[in-house]
Amino acid sequence: MPRINRDALKHDGRDRFYQLYLPKSYDSSEAFSLVMYLHGGGGSMNGAFNNKLDGYAEKYHFILVVPAGTGPGAKRFLGWRSGKIWQSDGSFQELTKYATQNNIDDVGYLSTVLDDVATKLNINPNKVFVTGISNGGAMSYRLACEMPEKITAIAAVASAGYDLKCTPKKPVPVMHIHGKSDPSTLFYGGRGKNPFGFPYGKLSEFSNPSAKTMIEKWQVINQCSNSSKQIYQKGQAQCLESDACKKLVVFCFDESMGHTWPSGEQYFSPRRIGQVTYDISFDQIWGFFAKQ
Repeated sequence: MPRINRDALKHDGRDRFYQLYLPKSYDSSEAFSLVMYLHGGGGSMNGAFNNKLDGYAEKYHFILVVPAGTGPGAKRFLGWRSGKIWQSDGSFQELTKYATQNNIDDVGYLSTVLDDVATKLNINPNKVFVTGISNGGAMSYRLACEMPEKITAIAAVASAGYDLKCTPKKPVPVMHIHGKSDPSTLFYGGRGKNPFGFPYGKLSEFSNPSAKTMIEKWQVINQCSNSSKQIYQKGQAQCLESDACKKLVVFCFDESMGHTWPSGEQYFSPRRIGQVTYDISFDQIWGFFAKQ
C-alpha cells in the first residue's frame, strides 16, 4: 500500500472519500495507533497535510486517517454535520447548512471509515484518536458523545463544541485547545465572525458557548473534581489538567492564538482569523493521546 492512499466508500447511497497516510515504520505484524483528523468547515482533506500531520505521523508512528466532509463542491468547501450549537436563549441551531439540508449521517460515515481502515491495516482498537479544528473539532465532540465505544480520546481545536445536553454511554478523555484571540469561535462565548467578516448564524441572539463552559461540561461527564493543575506552559500558552477525573480532561489556551491550528498553517490573513501560535503544537496533543 502506498504511504498516501485515497479511498472511496459508499455510505447512505453517497460516494464518500478519505485519505490514509502510513508512516515509514508501519509494520502489519504490529497493531498501530490511529489518528483521525477532521478538517474545519469550508475546508478539505488538504488541511491535515498543510498542518503537517503527516510529519507527526512519522515522528510518533501512527496511521493518519483524513476523511472528507460534504458540501456543494466535490473537493473543497466541505463541512461536517457536527450537531447542535447552543444559543443564548437556550435553544439550538445547526450551522452546517449543506450537511443539515441533505440529512448527512456523518457519525455513521466516520464509524464506517474506521471499520474500513481496520479491514486493511492492523489497528490497535484501544488507541483510536480523533482531532479536528473548528467544525471538525465540534464533530470530534459529537463522536465522543455518540460513538464513545470506538474512540479512545479526542482533542478539539478552536471549537464551539457540541450539544451541552450530551450524555455519552461512557466517559471519553477530552483535550480542548482554544485561542483567546479567536475572532470566529469566541473564547468567552458569543457570536463570532467568519474570515470574511460576516457574523455566524441567522439570528441576532446566536451565541456559542465559551471554552470554559465546554470544559466544565466534560468535567461533569468525566467525573472530575473542581480543581486543576498546570501541566504545560510556554510563552503565552498553558495547559491545565483537571484533578481526580475518571477520564482525563485537559484545557489548553493561548493569549495570541486565533482561529488556527497550533503551529499550523496561516491559511488566512491574521487580520481575518488571528495568528498561528508556536507556543503549542501537535506535540502536546500527542502527549495527551499517549497517556490513554
